[in-house]
Amino acid sequence: MIKTIKLNFGASPSSPPLELNPGAMTVFIGPNNSGKSLLLREIASLIKNPPQVRGHQKILADVSIEGPESRGNLRQALIGFGATEEEGNLLMPTQGYSTWVHILGVQFKIPVNPSQDELLNLLGQTAMIVLDGETRLRLVSATQSGDLVGRPTSLLHALFIDDAARKRLRKLTSEAFGLYAVIDPTSLSKFRVRMSPRPPDDDEEEQSLSVRARTFHAQATDIQDLSDGVKAYTGILSALLSGKSRIIIIDEPEAFLHPALARRLAFEISVVAKERNANVIAATHSADFLMGCIEAGAGTQIVRLTYSNSLATARHMPADDLSTLMRIPLLRTTNVLGALFHVGAVVTESEADRAFYDEVNHRLIGAKDEGARGVSFLFAQNKQTVHTILRPLRRLGIPAAAIVDMDVVKEGGKVFSNILEAAGVPSLMRQSLGDVRGKLKDALDAANPNWKIQGGIGTLGKDDAAACRDFIEKLAEYGVFVVPGGELESWLPHLKVNKSKHLWLGEVFGQMGSDPASADYMKPSLGDVWEFMRRIARWIGNPNRKGLPL
Repeated sequence: MIKTIKLNFGASPSSPPLELNPGAMTVFIGPNNSGKSLLLREIASLIKNPPQVRGHQKILADVSIEGPESRGNLRQALIGFGATEEEGNLLMPTQGYSTWVHILGVQFKIPVNPSQDELLNLLGQTAMIVLDGETRLRLVSATQSGDLVGRPTSLLHALFIDDAARKRLRKLTSEAFGLYAVIDPTSLSKFRVRMSPRPPDDDEEEQSLSVRARTFHAQATDIQDLSDGVKAYTGILSALLSGKSRIIIIDEPEAFLHPALARRLAFEISVVAKERNANVIAATHSADFLMGCIEAGAGTQIVRLTYSNSLATARHMPADDLSTLMRIPLLRTTNVLGALFHVGAVVTESEADRAFYDEVNHRLIGAKDEGARGVSFLFAQNKQTVHTILRPLRRLGIPAAAIVDMDVVKEGGKVFSNILEAAGVPSLMRQSLGDVRGKLKDALDAANPNWKIQGGIGTLGKDDAAACRDFIEKLAEYGVFVVPGGELESWLPHLKVNKSKHLWLGEVFGQMGSDPASADYMKPSLGDVWEFMRRIARWIGNPNRKGLPL
């Protein structure tokens, strides 16, 4: 269907504009005001409208479709757009002539050798459906019944005469809500959607006007009396199942849905897209919706849009790469997908690290200080797996900082190298930093074998300490922040809490207080962990930061 989508920009000002082949599922993500909804509107407008009525496109450069290579292929191409075989038999205009054809109830004049613009316009009128926030709740509103022996005139009309689609919808709503969606014709002039506690015994009980049918519908609930979530979920699936749409554009499909339902909806949409060989183009703020798409195995790809400091970016993760990443259990269990919807991320070694630094950042923000706003805090179990989370986030343009204990200098070989590579440190610099790391390890071990828990840099002599600070500073330029005191428990030493890893966090939080109005509540100050977190926040917010791929 859609061959390529080309944007006006790429990963950076010096990068070529992003061009992608949409496939079954293309999901646009990014922070608020990054242009996701606008892009969807521009795609729909370019496909649906001829050039003379299209508006100025800020994000979208072009859309191309799989068009026929010759007049003889026109019939098959238009059948692909939604025409029936019978309609397709009419699509054989002779040289110099054109023909009129009905496709999905719309009449078109088909030229002999249609241009891309003519095909796009045809495609937009016959095979595209746009589901945005304004329309999704109206999808299940009562509609005129129309002529049941003629072409469908509405979504509910199409469902009423399509037994397979209606039964599939019924199954999906029963799995989601324990209620069976049925089409009620008993008002005579309108079709209504009702949600029944049981399925109809047969088609006659749902579709006739008999006493049995009237009793069945009277015992069901009009969908308009149910929640917006039920209406949105049922409406979106009704729209997909009732037609032959091959281009499906959905803005924030998770609206009105709780996380589990958003995930289920994404799965079902992806299945339909795969079965129909359709292009679904969605914009979402939901990690659950994105996970549902991935779980369906329909070949989901991600495009992350950002707009900051008057600079727009677009970064692409193809379906094969995303599928490979999602095979790694750590990436499915640490809410990494949730971080894709934030302006930045902080990756720590453990859950205790994550909780502490998140709290420090929270207090900086509360004090209107230099905290990192809109940032997700994640933990990677240990430093050996920090790179596993860091790499995909950086690849999608998310400024993800890593916090590691100072014993990172003890880790030779792949552990240290993997962190530097994931952080975007150039290969030549990685080699020199590796050499320095080895020398610092020797100096630290010579100064105090227990240097990690007994002072970190503070155990070194003046010259070696200066070299260690330079080493740490170089890593910080690339968003890798080393705890200079050695480990998490080195922070806030004036509190004199138990440094046991099992006790420290609870005791520190206890002494920091929990009520901002209390005199005992610890507020940000100069130095210590407060300045450490300020530096991380400045790196995340710096548009000229090092470490993100171009």
